[in-house]
Amino acid sequence: MLTILTATIIFSIQYDSLRIIGQLPVRRALLDSVVAEHLPLSANSDSIEALISDILLLLRDNGFPFAELKPAGTFYKDGSFGLQIEVEAGPPAIIVGVVAKGKWRRYSHQIAEIVGLNGTLFNGKRLREGERALHDLYGLRIDSLWFFLTDSGAVLHLKLERSLDEFVSGTAGYDKDIGLVGRLRASLNSSLGGVQELTFAWFRENAQSQSLKVDYANPWLIGTFTGVSAGVDYTARPDFVAFKSRFLITRQVRGLRFGVGGGIQRGTIPRKFAILEAWHGKSHAKIEFSDDGYLRASSKIVHEAHLPMGVSSRTAFGGFYLNDKTGGLSDRFRFGGPPDFIGVLPDGLIFYQGYWASEIVRKGWLFWFISCGKFDRSTVLRTGLGISAKGFSLSIAVPSNLVTVDFRASIR
Repeated sequence: MLTILTATIIFSIQYDSLRIIGQLPVRRALLDSVVAEHLPLSANSDSIEALISDILLLLRDNGFPFAELKPAGTFYKDGSFGLQIEVEAGPPAIIVGVVAKGKWRRYSHQIAEIVGLNGTLFNGKRLREGERALHDLYGLRIDSLWFFLTDSGAVLHLKLERSLDEFVSGTAGYDKDIGLVGRLRASLNSSLGGVQELTFAWFRENAQSQSLKVDYANPWLIGTFTGVSAGVDYTARPDFVAFKSRFLITRQVRGLRFGVGGGIQRGTIPRKFAILEAWHGKSHAKIEFSDDGYLRASSKIVHEAHLPMGVSSRTAFGGFYLNDKTGGLSDRFRFGGPPDFIGVLPDGLIFYQGYWASEIVRKGWLFWFISCGKFDRSTVLRTGLGISAKGFSLSIAVPSNLVTVDFRASIR
């Protein structure tokens, strides 16, 4: 009897290099940085589609939203396999107009200013930043987009929808001598349009003190892109008491939101003052002044970035100034807590003048932070690790060994 044995050998191809067929409209170094995250590449459809998706994103971020890519076979060179991809870049998209569709059409000019693409080469990254600004300021998101090509360029059409992610967020810290302190913030869609926010903060400098702060902002309360910002502060100590109220009219202009108003302070040091305020995304600047020489100013600049390997970063820095010749104890700045200065109690730093910087680097559910600054004559440096998941984060800082809890919960 004759027995025949058969064997089937199955092997998987792994791509170690990439060859582009066609004209690449971006610098090769940019492409190499994207491709390096995928190599070596398994020869399966999911891996190849992920690579093509990232290359398409690179092209769109550099002005080529009409680009098309497709696999074009395998090549073998120097003992390893490589993948060929055919590129059809299409024409660059010079944006000559931005049109919001539906009920937002009448506000196309204002929306174009916030998105910031009109008259420029299309940039996907800038569009995403503009969408975040639309969301943060007015509770809008881009549902879909398309282009209408003309002889002079491309008109970008945006279909917008109201954001539904209303939420409550907060942060808290505990000190054995002063107890629990923290902040709560509610962000709700307004029936008039935009996002209205209510913030409540409480802090105790010691067992005999109490500080409360309430802020409310609605950027569309008066009309489209015109709103109000108002708030009250209450500070009480054995040697003084102060009640401070303020009111501003705000207006969105060319991607910036400005506020002009005034306030009244009653208590140990009574005062009337004027206020100028400006917002751009998560960055902010504010100045209060009066005719008696009182001057109180603060600023904050925030930059968020998505880095290779799924890493994201948040860089922030700012400064504070109070003319302490005319400013009382109740005018001192209160600062600290997530996300700007992790490692101290929320509003746990109280001072007249200072400057600071912080960095948060995230990878998945883990993050590292460092916060440093000089406040009056004290230098503060904190660093540590934290974990975050599903709107909840917990961090521990050294050398203070302070544990801070931060949360965000959707209410719709």
